[in-house]
Amino acid sequence: MRNVRNPVDTSAITPAQFDKIRVRLRPRGDGIAIKGRRREPDAGKLPMSINNEIDKRNPLKSGQFPWHAGINADDKHFCAGAMISSRHIITVAHCVNGFVNFTITLGDIDRNQFERNVILMTTDSKLVHNNFELQTLAFNVALLILPISIATNGLNIKPVSLPKRSDSTKPFTKEKVYLTGWGFTNDGNYANALLTRANMTVADIGDCYKKYGAIINFQHLCTYSEVNTCFANDGSPLVYRDSDYTWNLLGLTQFRSTENCASGDPLVFFRVTAVLAWLSDKTSLAIRN
Repeated sequence: MRNVRNPVDTSAITPAQFDKIRVRLRPRGDGIAIKGRRREPDAGKLPMSINNEIDKRNPLKSGQFPWHAGINADDKHFCAGAMISSRHIITVAHCVNGFVNFTITLGDIDRNQFERNVILMTTDSKLVHNNFELQTLAFNVALLILPISIATNGLNIKPVSLPKRSDSTKPFTKEKVYLTGWGFTNDGNYANALLTRANMTVADIGDCYKKYGAIINFQHLCTYSEVNTCFANDGSPLVYRDSDYTWNLLGLTQFRSTENCASGDPLVFFRVTAVLAWLSDKTSLAIRN
């Protein structure tokens, strides 16, 4: 499933109008997020040896980005998401809206081979954000709830940490982030069997608005990549690493340009910091300051 959007001609916007648009696009959170009290032990923490391997940009191995989840909706559409607790998978709402049964894959690297310690689990329990709008993709976020808790203390399956509350108003422009996905290797229809990683840089949100127009708002974050981003499934997690080597979930792949994936157009993500209070309320997870 690849969600795409046509680029929009915004050349008629005057500098004064664009300054006002920039103010609207400033990131912000959705509340204080004080309800959650539960913490996932070692969420987003990987052994230093694995962090060092990731930095070498070698092909992904088991234990790298262990929160990445494959989501098969009604055996019709394949999306992705991220494990944020032993019971919760986060993804974009348009991947679950209108579907009933979901098969979730955790701990997998190569979809063409049987791998040890991979978990397949089905669920029909979902929570779509109450303000989600399919036409505009506003509040494009949802949770899938696993029927039982998954042991997350192993190396190949582990939740990613949610961002800090203080990250809600941070633009992240020019910061280094990482995207993982199976998806497609080019503009054709050949799915990539191996989980792939791309090193990306957060773009100025104004540049994203110039490309896609008024559909872009404070809930979005855009990136440029050193490689093409054909492989990104909708819902694929975009993460960043703190100075203390904690991996945090920043975005979920939402759409890209209808132009070819090597065009250099920014890839658009739903910004997780926009719904931290909602996530804390629905999962009971504590949000760090």
